[in-house]
Amino acid sequence: MKNAMEHIYRRQADIDVATRSAKSSPHRFDSPPSNQQVLEPQQAAPQPPSGWRRSVRGMARRLYRIMLPFVRPLAFRARRYLSEEVRQEIGSLRADIIAVQEQAYQRSLQSHTWAYEQQLKLTVSIIQEVQSLRLCYISQRSDMPGQKFDQLIERFMPWDDLAARLDRLESHALVSKHRFAVPCGDGATLVATNVGYVLCAADDAPMIASLIELGDIERGTRLFIQSAVKQGDAFIDIGAHVGMHSLAAARAMGGLGHVYAFEAYGPTAKLLERSVWTNGYASMVSVHHQAIGRESASRTLYLGKISGHHSLFPLDASHVGDKEPVRVDTVRLDEVVPHSAPVALMKIDVEGAELDVLAGARSLIEAHPNMGIIVEYGPSHLSRSGHSRDEWFGAFASLNMEYRVIDPETGVLLLVSCNELDRFESTNLLFARRDSSRWFSKP
Repeated sequence: MKNAMEHIYRRQADIDVATRSAKSSPHRFDSPPSNQQVLEPQQAAPQPPSGWRRSVRGMARRLYRIMLPFVRPLAFRARRYLSEEVRQEIGSLRADIIAVQEQAYQRSLQSHTWAYEQQLKLTVSIIQEVQSLRLCYISQRSDMPGQKFDQLIERFMPWDDLAARLDRLESHALVSKHRFAVPCGDGATLVATNVGYVLCAADDAPMIASLIELGDIERGTRLFIQSAVKQGDAFIDIGAHVGMHSLAAARAMGGLGHVYAFEAYGPTAKLLERSVWTNGYASMVSVHHQAIGRESASRTLYLGKISGHHSLFPLDASHVGDKEPVRVDTVRLDEVVPHSAPVALMKIDVEGAELDVLAGARSLIEAHPNMGIIVEYGPSHLSRSGHSRDEWFGAFASLNMEYRVIDPETGVLLLVSCNELDRFESTNLLFARRDSSRWFSKP
């Protein structure tokens, strides 16, 4: 057999050897199996479980139902026991995180408090120095002949100029004594201003610096609003920004009246809501996260470098900020403010969209013949919106309104020509009907 196999491997297959090997094999196949015979084991129907298996399964189900009310509480307690250590560790980590955050806030608060105390000390020293100079002047003037002392003072500085400077220095020192800024978390900074506490975005450095330095934004307009609004009036602030004018109007109303504040940019509107609540005006100031336009729609708000310069019209390169434009909702003022509201004054600061606001508020304006409208005018706004100067002033003239300039420092109304207005970057104007005795005194 061995020689035969070697012969097959080395040369070629031998039929006789293969036949002899098949006859000597103990296995015998009469014919190859058919496809049906091969598939029969796979297609056979499953056999039903035997009786003892059914019994065991039934007993297991009954036992599970019986034991479930007892096993479930035990399993829950076991799981809680095994996970208790992990839960305690998580709680400890959470407490550590809160402690670290609290320490960081306390350090920041301490640093700002220290800076405020240093500023307060400096302010007090300035006040004391001014007062000592006044006393020194009085004593010297009483000991020295008046004419000789006046000549001595005149050699260094005219007395009128010196007195004005001392008064201004003392006034600024007293004001700065009560002005400070405190970080409040969530990207907000609280600033004490001339109208109350105002929340600004922590990254809005120009706004915070201006409020700390001056305590005001558009001082003359703020003074005019406070003098014009009375108890029981309604004031509309379109483009309310951080709420300086809304807070000024609410303070002037003395708790009786209502302020409708509209701010399109969401983050600023949220800060305004917090400022209103902080100053205790939540019941009389309603903040609307909307822009006012000629129709209800959705528009793009282009964000400027300064938070107060956002516009519904594309900004030029010198005003564009580093943030992407956002979508905001616009509504008609006629659909929001009821015509029965005793509106005395409305302020519009919308960076070029003034005529859109007028178009959406025409019915409200016509319903209040004594209403005054404060509007910011600027040549850059006209070029941004594509309106001419005549078209812009003509929209107010169609409502039988004429204008006066609001002095930026005193709030006094001034008569200035349109040609002179173009010399300034922006100016706040008061528009009112020609026959309105509330705003324009008769000669």
